[in-house]
Amino acid sequence: LHQRIAIGGGGLLLIMSGLTALSAWRDGRSPETVADGGAQQGDASAVPPTLIARRALAATVSVRNLDAIGNRRSDGTGFFVSNDGLVVTNLHVISGAFRIEALSLYGRAYDSVQFVAADPARDLAVLKVFGTIASPRPLVLSPRDRPAIGERVFVTGNPHNQNGTFTDGMVRRHRTAQGI
Repeated sequence: LHQRIAIGGGGLLLIMSGLTALSAWRDGRSPETVADGGAQQGDASAVPPTLIARRALAATVSVRNLDAIGNRRSDGTGFFVSNDGLVVTNLHVISGAFRIEALSLYGRAYDSVQFVAADPARDLAVLKVFGTIASPRPLVLSPRDRPAIGERVFVTGNPHNQNGTFTDGMVRRHRTAQGI
């Protein structure tokens, strides 16, 4: 199962592009050489959406921007991109935070969250999450900038505090977001 990831708009976008096992990326094999269940490369329909949802939701966290007295300033979605607790989220979600909090799909808070890096031009931030909750298998980032028009996509996240949402759709057009 090869997934590409993009985030924004309160959700996490998973773009299916073949059936390469996620483990292939971690054990050094080329993703093109590892088929999941014998399906053909590029046959995204052969991966059940329930499997995609389970893997994606397990790696998804709710990110909270808190002020100095612990009140929520904003909420967003993040996801694990490494086994050592690195989480990617939108920069606008954490901007101006006194403290950042990350919660699992089941609402359990991680012990602490540290800011690591940001890319303001892409509205992305990297956080380091620490805690007694085990980090799930991370999602794989794509080398491609964006999905093709007409490509099937899956979206998961925590829009408007509705934790654990999952839906699908198709890329209809590309646009450049300004003023984020």
